[in-house]
Amino acid sequence: MKTFYLLRHEDVSGLSGTGVVAEGCLYDFGMGSLNWLTDEPTVTVFIGGFRGIKRLHGHNDKTEIVVECDPRRKKAYEKYMMCVDLARAKKKEYKRTKGRTKGGAK
Repeated sequence: MKTFYLLRHEDVSGLSGTGVVAEGCLYDFGMGSLNWLTDEPTVTVFIGGFRGIKRLHGHNDKTEIVVECDPRRKKAYEKYMMCVDLARAKKKEYKRTKGRTKGGAK
């Protein structure tokens, strides 16, 4: 289980403001909940992990998900993020070369 909060840099909707706007919990099986820190506190349930949250509430990267790492899980999380960064770099390179291999064939 991971705890996190949403840090909004720009409020495009004009509803939630900026700064820490929600706190959340992501369960190991991919479902989680968000507690919105507004005048009318609201709890929402979501599926799809962090990708689902970012798609719905990220506002084109104007809101970031900040994971609060348990020190016991920090090394595992850092290793995971290195893998994510590597996968993103490979995907970017693949798109740049449009899937061509070094020999020129697909």
